[in-house]
Amino acid sequence: MMFWVRRPLARRLLAPRICLPGGRRALSAGGQPGDEGGTDSGAEQPWWRRMLPQDRMEVKGTLKLSLALIFGMETMKWLTSDKEGTQQRELEEVRRLRAERQARREALGRSAA
Repeated sequence: MMFWVRRPLARRLLAPRICLPGGRRALSAGGQPGDEGGTDSGAEQPWWRRMLPQDRMEVKGTLKLSLALIFGMETMKWLTSDKEGTQQRELEEVRRLRAERQARREALGRSAA
């Protein structure tokens, strides 16, 4: 059916290591599915297994910290924003640029005439 599953590397990568704490080697060494597979069972876990949360409190703590950080960043953004002052400064800059352009046009018109 799937030809690539027969290859050794694919079989090793697709092995159900999540279900068995010791991985495939625990069963191949004569162990039972419930065995830990000896002292090196931690080394047999895939690299991403260490990234998963170990208990519920770890997930809750992560969510609480994330919420606090987002709330803090949004509060800081809201407190430091100066919309009215920014709008006034931008309007003044536009008026100044328009006046400079108009002065250049008039200077060019006088020199050409």
